Amino acid sequence: GLDPESVHFIRGTIALMENKTEEAKTHLELAAKSGIPMPGVLNNLAVAIASQEGGDLEQALTLANSALERLQH
Repeated sequence: GLDPESVHFIRGTIALMENKTEEAKTHLELAAKSGIPMPGVLNNLAVAIASQEGGDLEQALTLANSALERLQH
């Protein structure tokens, strides 16, 4: 009964916890493409990208900052 974005977020987060960064990145990118402002998705995607060998650290930082901006204060 979950929406596809939530399923990808969950699968991506589990993959990230299992150090499957490529799988995590794929699922989290799909969740992020929804356009729904979910800071957790952006944060976890940033971690997945930064954790990859040769990961784009600038992109990871941009995503992490975007996640922080979307948090409700």
